[in-house]
Amino acid sequence: MAATAHYAPIYREVLADLETPVSALLKLGAGPGSFLLESVEGGEFVARYSFVAAGLERSLAIYDDHATYQGGEGSAELGYKDPLDLIDRMVARDGVARLPGLPRFGGGAVGYLAYEVAR
Repeated sequence: MAATAHYAPIYREVLADLETPVSALLKLGAGPGSFLLESVEGGEFVARYSFVAAGLERSLAIYDDHATYQGGEGSAELGYKDPLDLIDRMVARDGVARLPGLPRFGGGAVGYLAYEVAR
């Protein structure tokens, strides 16, 4: 594991005929902060994975003039100039170890960006 990684992916290979991604998510408890990402394009190595997780650990909500961070250590209002730079810094601070044989995304920040971010 990389010396800068604070987290390591936890994974399990499941035979596709015994479980579906949706049923796996429901077994984990599909509540706030849970998600299911499925890859359907990108060739055999990329398109064969489903990413399922439950249990929101932290959140970052970005508004026009500030960002709100909430995590186990409390919450904070953050200033920023570039929202993508703020996200990059937070993800870099809490690096996720890359394990051989796993896809490029083994954990980290999951969320969405609205159209306005690109403007």
